Amino acid sequence: MHKYHISYLIIIMTIAMISLIALQMYWINSAFSIKNEELLRTASIALQSFALKLKKLETLQAIKSSKESHRNNTDSVFKSPRSNQRYTTNNQIINKESNILESNDIAESYLIALKSEGIIKRISYYNIHNIIQSEFSKLGILAPFHWGLVDSKKSNIVYAEHSVFSEELIHSMLYVQLFPHDILTSNYRLSVIFPEIQAYIIDSLSIFLLGSASCILLIMGIFSISISSLLKQKKLSKMKADFIDNMTHEFQTPLATISLASEALRDQEILESELTRNRFLDAIHKENSRLSKHVDLILQIATLEDKSIPLILESVNIHEILELAIDKQLINIRNKGGKINSVFLANHSTIHGDSHHLFNVFTNLLDNACKFSKDFPDITIKTENTKHDILIQIIDRGIGIKKEDHKKIFDRFYRVITSNRHDVKGFGLGLSYVHSIVTMHKGSVSIQSHAKNGSTFSVKLPLEQ
Repeated sequence: MHKYHISYLIIIMTIAMISLIALQMYWINSAFSIKNEELLRTASIALQSFALKLKKLETLQAIKSSKESHRNNTDSVFKSPRSNQRYTTNNQIINKESNILESNDIAESYLIALKSEGIIKRISYYNIHNIIQSEFSKLGILAPFHWGLVDSKKSNIVYAEHSVFSEELIHSMLYVQLFPHDILTSNYRLSVIFPEIQAYIIDSLSIFLLGSASCILLIMGIFSISISSLLKQKKLSKMKADFIDNMTHEFQTPLATISLASEALRDQEILESELTRNRFLDAIHKENSRLSKHVDLILQIATLEDKSIPLILESVNIHEILELAIDKQLINIRNKGGKINSVFLANHSTIHGDSHHLFNVFTNLLDNACKFSKDFPDITIKTENTKHDILIQIIDRGIGIKKEDHKKIFDRFYRVITSNRHDVKGFGLGLSYVHSIVTMHKGSVSIQSHAKNGSTFSVKLPLEQ
């Protein structure tokens, strides 16, 4: 995919994700508003029921008081001494009706007396909070609340269940007029507030909010994975393009040298000169070895792609493998005027591994150390034992590697950027191969390096038990 197409796709996906998240947030906000309006509407209905119930309770209290006042009189109307039980039915009815009228008059007088006592005393006979809570519960409202009495004319608080909420109670839109059927309309209203209304609504919408949050997280997760995959694809495409460019250069140069040397050897004069002939033959041999090395490295990576090919594990002496790798690189290092030092301090050096691939690992690391040495390579190979492992360190005094490149150098096709991209030979496959093989041996490989201060590659492999 073209790099610009990937960029456009990322932009489109970003806009789509932001739009989906914005839509989810709009739905959540709408659900919150609807739930808030529903709660206030239901609470208003419950307060109307509360006002009616309070009036009924007051009326019942008046009737009860009147009955208690006339209980004795009522008993005397219907009861008489046994010696004089000669009352007629009509007299009983007249006395009963008279008694009821008298009771109604007393009840009405009781209500008038209550109204004259003042609003606070008038409601002090009842547990207002419990009555309101009962009406709220009937309609499914379980949110904590506070109530207070507000003088509608003076717009001040007459009584507050909790004084800290006085200001909120005065301005509350959730209220009910008390005793609206009085002859003289009451100036007092009962106001209610829900101090934890937001928490209550969020709790009541918890399933919806959890579902929405899960959808948002899922969208963000899919988006992140998609963007990451696209960026990796873009990076891989670039690295593959660089690999093909490098491979073309790496193969083209030795092929051109071999072609020129072959053409020169057709000249009879050159064939007759042994010194010149040998020089061209050496050039052909050298470039052929270089080609062979490149092909081997590509085949090594191809082998790793086929995970069905197992390692041939056996008892392997790491010191012997290192000696073979040193012998292979020694001529190349000496040709550049360098040297290689061996410091084998490990007393136990036998591991369970594949000798062929381990040989390639250390050959690649030594070749890497040689390539990144500017003038005269000075390389040290050091081994030592840790608790259950053998540690192999390959130390060079070359150009070093910047810290920001440390995590990337083990990626396939990655090459450290230099002033000239073809100045350092290779495809960016060697360290990737090293990391893969060491990992397959249940080991680890790391780097310590600073620009212009050389590098130390450390390979840790488990010892044979």
